Amino acid sequence: MKSASGLSQQQTIAAQIVAAGGNTSEAAERAGVVDRTVRKWLQREDFTAEIDRLQGEAAASTKRRLRALGRRACETLRSVMADDSAAPSARVAAAGRVLDCLFRIEELDRLTAIETRLAAIEAQQGITQKNRWN
Repeated sequence: MKSASGLSQQQTIAAQIVAAGGNTSEAAERAGVVDRTVRKWLQREDFTAEIDRLQGEAAASTKRRLRALGRRACETLRSVMADDSAAPSARVAAAGRVLDCLFRIEELDRLTAIETRLAAIEAQQGITQKNRWN
C-alpha cells in the first residue's frame, strides 16, 4: 500500500529512520529489506524528498518548542537580574543557553531561505538531488 507521499510502507519506514539519523542498515532492518535496497532508494528523488520533508517537520517542531521557551528564558533573566539576593548562576546559564539556541534558529531560518532559493535555481537548471544522500 502506498502512503500519501507515494512511497510504499517499507519505504516510508526506511525514510523515517534515515530522517531521524539512522543509517541504511538500521533503516533496512526496520523496513524488512536489505541494506542495498535502502541505498537504491536513496538514489530516488521521491524517497529523498520524503526524508527532507520529515526532517523539515522535525526541525519546525523543535523551533516552535524553543521559541516558546524563549519568552520564559527572558523572564528568568529579568527576574534574576531584579533579585539581588538570588544565586542565579545556574538559572542564568540555562536561560542564556535557550537564548543562544534562539539566535541559532534565526541563523538556520536564513540558511533555509538560501537553500530554498538554491533549490529553485537548481530546478530551473535541471539539477537533481539524486546523489544528495550518498
